[in-house]
Amino acid sequence: MKSRTRRKRAFERRKNSFLNLFLLFLLFFFLILAFIKEDFQKRPEKVEESLDLDPRDMPVVLSVSPTPYSKLRLPILMYHYVEHVTDKRDTIRQKMAVNPEEFEFQIKSLKDAGYTFHFLSEIPNIISGKARYHPKMIFLTFDDGYEDFYMVAYPILKKHLIKSTEFIVYDFIGRYNYMKEDQIKSIVSDGLVEIASHTLDHTDLKGASTESATLQITGSRKKLSEKFNVPVTSFAYPFGAFSTYTVDLAKQAGYTLAVSVIPGTQQGQENLFYLTRIRPGVLGIENVVKNLESYRK
Repeated sequence: MKSRTRRKRAFERRKNSFLNLFLLFLLFFFLILAFIKEDFQKRPEKVEESLDLDPRDMPVVLSVSPTPYSKLRLPILMYHYVEHVTDKRDTIRQKMAVNPEEFEFQIKSLKDAGYTFHFLSEIPNIISGKARYHPKMIFLTFDDGYEDFYMVAYPILKKHLIKSTEFIVYDFIGRYNYMKEDQIKSIVSDGLVEIASHTLDHTDLKGASTESATLQITGSRKKLSEKFNVPVTSFAYPFGAFSTYTVDLAKQAGYTLAVSVIPGTQQGQENLFYLTRIRPGVLGIENVVKNLESYRK
């Protein structure tokens, strides 16, 4: 009888031990499940953080919609003359000019490397996240409305189906060395060029009176829009000269962005009315893509 009692007690002890082990196993199992669930929930944040890379390290196919006010690498190239300068005494023109062969080589190199060319007016929506962004977007701008744009640069752009933005000085239309009205209408109708304002007569706005600055900024937009029947939403400060006051005038006039001559490629909401640009000389005639992608400003 005592032997049976001892066996029963031993069985109960083994039973309790087994039950305790089973409960410990269940506890351990649920702890592991909870850890896995927590880790999985955190992963989207890690993926999102991984997008905050130098755009040049991202694959071309990657597209992200940035949050407002984020800084994005959006290179804007600033051209003036595209021609062979024959007057060797004109040092300013020589400094600002790119010869046609070099120009075509630059855009072809960028296009072959996967860069896509966009209108400047697309930038506000890209920065705000309303339009898709990818790290190989690039923008071509041409200042002043010189006739060599129509005669030399535009045929090259049209050949390669490249979009660009042309800043027009309204009162200079039709003058010697500048595009004529019918030439501007022709490039606009093709759909590869958007026109933008560069004031009425290229006045230095920082030294202008309130009345004059308002007329230059507001009047040029109104006249360009009416003459060519197109929206005019981008503005370039003559000589790159601007102030907080002229920035406010540009906003009040209805522009959505403005460009400066400050060197750089980083664009965001905070500098939407003094976007940075780079001169084509930075690209050179060799290693165009490498020179652009190593440009760190």
